[in-house]
Amino acid sequence: MSTTQTTGAARARWLLTGTVLGALFFAAALWLRGALAPDATAMEGMDMGDPAAAEMDMPGMDMGGMDVASSSAVSLTPAQVRQFGITFASVEERSLESRVRTVGVIEADETRLVEVTTKFPGYVDRLYADFTGRTVEAGSTLLDVYAPELVAAQEEVLLARELQESLGRVSIPGVSAAPVDLEATARRRLSLWDITDEQITALVSNGEPSRTLSLKAPITGVVLEKSVMEGGAFQAGQTLFRLADLSSVWVVVEIRESDAAGVSPGAGAVVALAAYPGETFPGVVDFVYPVVDTRTRSVRARVVLRNPGGRLRPGMFATVQVTTPQVSALSVPVDAVVWTGTSTLLFVEEEDGSFRPVEAELGATMGDHVMVLSGLTAGQRVVSSAQYLIDAEANIGAIMRSMMGMMGSGDMGGMDMSGMEGMDMSAPEDGAMEGMEMPSMEMPDTGSTSPNSQRR
Repeated sequence: MSTTQTTGAARARWLLTGTVLGALFFAAALWLRGALAPDATAMEGMDMGDPAAAEMDMPGMDMGGMDVASSSAVSLTPAQVRQFGITFASVEERSLESRVRTVGVIEADETRLVEVTTKFPGYVDRLYADFTGRTVEAGSTLLDVYAPELVAAQEEVLLARELQESLGRVSIPGVSAAPVDLEATARRRLSLWDITDEQITALVSNGEPSRTLSLKAPITGVVLEKSVMEGGAFQAGQTLFRLADLSSVWVVVEIRESDAAGVSPGAGAVVALAAYPGETFPGVVDFVYPVVDTRTRSVRARVVLRNPGGRLRPGMFATVQVTTPQVSALSVPVDAVVWTGTSTLLFVEEEDGSFRPVEAELGATMGDHVMVLSGLTAGQRVVSSAQYLIDAEANIGAIMRSMMGMMGSGDMGGMDMSGMEGMDMSAPEDGAMEGMEMPSMEMPDTGSTSPNSQRR
C-alpha cells in the first residue's frame, strides 16, 4: 500500500473516532438533562414564575435541611442555628452617643496671647525678662527704656503744670482763669503712649522728668518670644515680647470628614498624653473649624483644657476621645448590617422562624449602633451574627431556583430522537453504553480517486 493510501486511511479512522465520541457526549448530556428535569407532563401548563414551580424538588441534590422560598427567605433547622452561631438583636429606641478617637497637639490659647510693643522709638536701658520661657507676673517690669521723645513729653507735663498754676494766680478783669486744662492735655499724650497713671503721678510728684521709664507686663504668663537685647534700639510698633497665659490651653485635633457631623461645640473630651501615662485630662470641645482640609479630608476642632499647674506644654502630642451628647433614636447593632456596597440589608426573623432579608435606610453610626431611618419597626428581631452565612445560603438558593427555571423552560420538541430507540442511557456501572449498536464501518479505498493523491 502506498504512503498516500495509508495517510487517507488514518484520516478516515480519526474522523470516525471523533464522530463516535461526539455522539457519546451528546447522548450523555441528554441523559443528564432527563435525569434532572421534572416529568414533561408535569411541566405542561406550569408557569415558571409561579412560586410552586420554584419549589420543585431537585432529585439527587441535598440542601442540608435548608428551605429557600421564592421571596429569598431562608429557613434553618435549630441545629443549623446553633452550628452557625446565630445570635439576635432587637430593633428599639436607644440612647446613643458617639465616641470619636483621634489625635491632636497642644497649643497656646490664642485668646490669651499678648504682644508687648511701644508707640515710640528708643533704646533698651535695662532688660529684666531676659530669656525666652521665663514666667512673668502681671504688672512686673519687663524692661527700662530710654526715649528722647518720652523725656520731652514728661517735660511738657511739668511745664503745663507750672503754666496752669501761673495762670491761676493772675487775675485779668473780664477773662476767666485757666480756660484750658493744659496739664491734662499733656498727661493724655503720655497715656496714649501706654505710660501708666501711676508713672505719670510719680512724675508730677517728683517735679522732674525721669531719664528712663519701665514697661510693665500686661498679663501673667510665659515669654514665648523676645526680640530685643539690653542696650539695643527699637522702633515704634516693633514687637518686643510675645507673652502667653498658659493657665488654659488648646488641643487642636483632626476629625475625619465622616465623623465631623457628630462633633459639635460642647461635646466632652478626654485627653491622654504620652508624658503622663495612665493619667487623663477632661476637656470640652470649644470650636469646630468651618473648613475641611483638602489634603487630609479632615476637620480641625479645638478642645479647651485647664492647666493650673502648667503641666500641659504647647507642642505635646495628645490622644483624644470625643464623646457626643446623647440622642434617642431607633437603632440596631452595627454587626447586624450586611453592607453590599450599594445597599444595606438586615435579616429579620419571621414568625415561622425563617429569616427574610430586608433593605433598610440607615443613618449615622454612633458607637456600636447605627440609626434606622426606614425599613424596620421597633420590636423586630434581626440577626446580629453569622448573617453573612445566611446571605450566602440565600444566594445559593437563588442560583438553584434560576437553574430549575432554565431546565424547566427547555424545549425538546425540535429534536429528532428517532435514531436513539436502541440506546440504554441508564448510567451503567462499568461505563459501557449497553444497547448501543456500533456497526462496523468500511472505509472505501479512495486513494486512487483522491485528487490530492500522488503516485510514486
